[in-house]
Amino acid sequence: MHFFLLGFIIRYPVLSYIVVFIAMIVEGDFTLFTSLFLSRDGFFDLAIILPVLYAGVLIGDLLWFLLGVKLSRLSYRPRLAAWMERVARPFDEQLDKKPFRTLFISKFIYNAHHPLLMRAGARRMNINDFIKRDMVASALWIFIVGGAGYFFSLSLHTFRHYMHFLEVGLLVGLVLFFIIERTISHLFQKAKKTEENSLK
Repeated sequence: MHFFLLGFIIRYPVLSYIVVFIAMIVEGDFTLFTSLFLSRDGFFDLAIILPVLYAGVLIGDLLWFLLGVKLSRLSYRPRLAAWMERVARPFDEQLDKKPFRTLFISKFIYNAHHPLLMRAGARRMNINDFIKRDMVASALWIFIVGGAGYFFSLSLHTFRHYMHFLEVGLLVGLVLFFIIERTISHLFQKAKKTEENSLK
């Protein structure tokens, strides 16, 4: 990791910001955590990386939303539409009644956020309302996940004499984040099933 990731950032700083922007469009969780983790040690300028991260997630979410709009207009049913419906259809009621809460929580649910964004587009949620809600939800998400990465890196400075390699700290942080994210996802889905069973 040292020779590839950190070496790449040091050697190509401008290109690194572009890569982060594109990565946020595709899949943002680990990119966000890693970027803010590394910004604490000076690999990224915090004043630059935060707008890059925010712009990346907003544009990415909007593109997924518009993809859902496009899928809803097709006369045939591609695999992507089937995947969207299989994953996101159970959230339809929450998406209609509590759109902001659903969009925000979906950011922490593994493999559900992008299908849900497409579902919002397919169900013709007003695009202006979607953008406003997503701007707030994304800001909160960056604050929580990015803050976790930044302050985890900060906490490692206490143990610098024990941990000599930044890559090890980043790897540990990503593993912990992965476990926490999956736990949150599991608890939310379990609570949702309990709520659905109680309504039957």
